[in-house]
Amino acid sequence: MSWHIWFVPTNSSHVGKLKAFMDALAAAGHRVHLLSIDAFLAAHHAALPHIEKAGYPYEVMPGGGFRPHRRRTIEALRRRKVVRAVEDFFANRAADAVIFGEDYYVPTRTFIRTLLRLEIPTVLVADGITLPSDPYYEGGWWNAVHVAAWGLLRRALRTEGARGTSGVDRILVMNRTGLEVLVEHGARPDRIRVVGSCEYDALASHSTEPFSAEEEQRLRARLALPPDRPVVFFAHQGIGGTDVERAVVRTMVAGARRCGATVLVKFHPRVPGDPEAWRAWARAQQIRAEEAVFARDECTSLEAVRLCSVCVAAFSTIILEAMIYRKPVVLVQYLKVPSRVSYGRQYGAALEAETPAALEEAIVSAVTDPQVRERLRQGAATALQNELHGLDGRSAERMVESVTELIRERQAASTARL
Repeated sequence: MSWHIWFVPTNSSHVGKLKAFMDALAAAGHRVHLLSIDAFLAAHHAALPHIEKAGYPYEVMPGGGFRPHRRRTIEALRRRKVVRAVEDFFANRAADAVIFGEDYYVPTRTFIRTLLRLEIPTVLVADGITLPSDPYYEGGWWNAVHVAAWGLLRRALRTEGARGTSGVDRILVMNRTGLEVLVEHGARPDRIRVVGSCEYDALASHSTEPFSAEEEQRLRARLALPPDRPVVFFAHQGIGGTDVERAVVRTMVAGARRCGATVLVKFHPRVPGDPEAWRAWARAQQIRAEEAVFARDECTSLEAVRLCSVCVAAFSTIILEAMIYRKPVVLVQYLKVPSRVSYGRQYGAALEAETPAALEEAIVSAVTDPQVRERLRQGAATALQNELHGLDGRSAERMVESVTELIRERQAASTARL
């Protein structure tokens, strides 16, 4: 049987991350549609340019007078406009399931709850890796109390909430740890399926060998990297402000100097970071051009992973990409960050640096010690096996099965009520 399935991207990255899922549903004979709700989102979350390029039929939902606002409580007061827009849109369109990439902000949660009332099945595909949160990351116990109090108020106002707690019918999560995290945050375990990642299945199915000598030299030239120094890639993603980030880079450079390496700082596309300003800072710190390189659009994160000898991050799906490419990972654990990656302690898949001095030592070990590098590769293989179904290539199949199972269950329940 063929069903009408709608995808509602609410971030500029969702179309790319969900494309393999769309393709798998289409290959199974289902009718895939995309829906832009950019009118309800902040400008930097706009997905329409990516929707237009996806190759599937799409429509744009009118905003109905809703205006995004940085304060969620104000958005909550406007949510009736979202309700009307959803009701009007689906009043004369076939929809057997609607799929989202997040469910924690006002527009999306309101959208989902309206569909639930309309008895249209909803699915959340958790965006990226789901990790335990750290409520203390912004300022100790007082901030934890503050966050908890505001969380209660926002839930009372139905403004936002933890991932998976919107009432969505089915949650597809990439990693096995994610199931435990979602349940801890209040999601119903019977609605969660651990499916792996289409994106990483596809990545693992292609050659994960290093660049050829010619490819590597071309990329190094593009980035102005020295032709023969090991590369320590830092996945910059906004970790406490510029001063904190620069302190981390200084520590990394100190470690890289000890092993003749170059630090490559790649800025996250949605996080502020001006490479030229960082270059000026580096010069003022007596950091030579061959010791640290700063990039934004000059390469992709995957190119940086393939090029590097070591990948350093605080929390990022780039960690998984590095493991897939068998690159040693160093986790910066002494920073105040919203999520905590513990794959070093869990699986031996990373070196976990609890202090700046430990970060410097970890970089030297990961670059120079063959035994450390091999131990981390073995740990990474265990982590990928346990967390992502071993990258068995069946993630898309599991996702399609989960959605079609939900639709059948809902149709059977509807028939039973007649």
